[in-house]
Amino acid sequence: MFGFVVRRLFGMLLVMFIVGIIVFIITRAVPGDPIAIMLGEQATPEDIERMRGIYGLDQPLPVQFVLWLKQLASGNLGTSIFFSAPVSQLLIARAEPTALLSAVALTFAVTLGLPAGLISAARPGGLLDRALLGVAMIAAGVPSFWLGLVLMQYLAVKAGWFPVAGYGPPEATSLQRLPYLVLPGLALALPNAALLARMTRSSMLEVASLDYVRTAMAKGLAPRTVFLKHAFRNALITVITVIGVIAAVLLSGVVVVETVFSLPGLGQLVMSAVLRRDYPVIQGALIIVAGIYVLVNLIVDILYGLIDPRVSYAS
Repeated sequence: MFGFVVRRLFGMLLVMFIVGIIVFIITRAVPGDPIAIMLGEQATPEDIERMRGIYGLDQPLPVQFVLWLKQLASGNLGTSIFFSAPVSQLLIARAEPTALLSAVALTFAVTLGLPAGLISAARPGGLLDRALLGVAMIAAGVPSFWLGLVLMQYLAVKAGWFPVAGYGPPEATSLQRLPYLVLPGLALALPNAALLARMTRSSMLEVASLDYVRTAMAKGLAPRTVFLKHAFRNALITVITVIGVIAAVLLSGVVVVETVFSLPGLGQLVMSAVLRRDYPVIQGALIIVAGIYVLVNLIVDILYGLIDPRVSYAS
C-alpha cells in the first residue's frame, strides 16, 4: 500500500506539472491585457508598461512560466493583479461557500441517486424501474444553471420555502447558511444523481448475473440479503468510482451555479478573474481544482482495496 501511494504521488506531481503548462498557456491565450483593464481607458502607455514591469508581465513567456513554477514550488500561488493580495488568501476567503455547497450537493446526489439505482435494479423492467430511468435520463440532460433558475422561481419566489439567493448575513454560522445552499445544491446534485442512479443500476444488474449470486440464491438466502450484502458490495467498485467523479465534477459546476445564486464562493472569484484577466487568480484556482481532482482519484483507488480484497497494489 505504501509503495503504491508513493508511486501515485510521483505520478500526481507529473500530472500537476502538465496541468500547470496547460493552465499557463490557456490563461495567456485569452485576449486582453490585465494591466490595461485594471488601469482603465485613461491610462497612458507609459503607465501600462510600468505596471507590467511591476507584475513581471514584460518578461518573455518562458521566463514568466519558470518564475511561476518557482512560486508554486515554494507554496506561493502569486499575487492578484486586481486585488493586490496573495492569491492563497483570496481562495481561502472564498473557500467556505464552495466547500459547503459541494458537500451539500454531493450529499443530495448520493442520497437520491444511490437508492434510486438500487430500487431500479431490484425489479428491472418493471414500472418503477422504467419511471426511474425516464426521470434519470431527463435529469441528466438538464443544465444545472437552468435547473437552478427553475428551482429558484418555484421553491423560493412562489413557495417561499427557501431564500432566493445570497449567503446570509456575515455573522451567520455554517448551520444557519444551509438554507441558502439547498436550492443550488439540488441544482448541482440532480444531474449527478441521475448519473449515479444509472451506473448503480447497471453495476448491480451485472453483478446479479454472476454465478456466486445465483449460488447464494440457490442456497436459500433471502433475496434482500443476497442483493444488499453480496451483490451490492461487489458493485461498490463502480459506485465509488462514480461518486469520486461526481465529487470532482461538482467543483467545476459551482462556477455557474454560484453566479446564478449570488454565492460569494470560488466560482464568483474565478468568473471575475476571467473578466479582468487576473492571471494569478485564474492559475491558482485551476491548480487547486486540478489538485483536488487527482487527490480524489487517489482516495478512490485506495478505497478499492478496502472494499474488495482482490484488488492488488503490487503493480
